[in-house]
Amino acid sequence: MQEYARTYKIEGTTVHIVAPAPKSKEEIDRILKDYHQAGWEIIMELMEKSKKSCNFSKAFMK
Repeated sequence: MQEYARTYKIEGTTVHIVAPAPKSKEEIDRILKDYHQAGWEIIMELMEKSKKSCNFSKAFMK
């Protein structure tokens, strides 16, 4: 039987909460670094797209 972090019974419904497995500090740091890296890549891509669309708009505004 699977273990749950928490179980709630609400009227006729049972809700099981599954918690993630514990992680070491090194794993957490690596995951956070990966999230930050992905976030910066998204920001840089959006800035580049914005710059291109602004240049495109200016060409037709003359």
